[in-house]
Amino acid sequence: MLRIFRHIRKWLMEERKIRRYLLYALGEILLVMIGILLALQVNNWNEQRKAKIKSITYHERILEDLDIFISETNQAMKRSTSIRNLILETIDFLESK
Repeated sequence: MLRIFRHIRKWLMEERKIRRYLLYALGEILLVMIGILLALQVNNWNEQRKAKIKSITYHERILEDLDIFISETNQAMKRSTSIRNLILETIDFLESK
């Protein structure tokens, strides 16, 4: 591919067609710029995809943590209720005698 471009460049310079050579040079610069812009766009898409995956992972972790917190809170409430019932039974027992 580079050989073809070199051949075209050499031919244009030998023929002394400066205008065509300048158009050719501008075309090459334009192609390089388009390539760079496409590479940047692909990179941006990839970064956005990674950020979205990371966001979903964090969201899932938060939901798991909340589930664990809810279950631990429910267990603590059950323990508190049973302790409260035992205290009430003890008070009733002490008051009855």
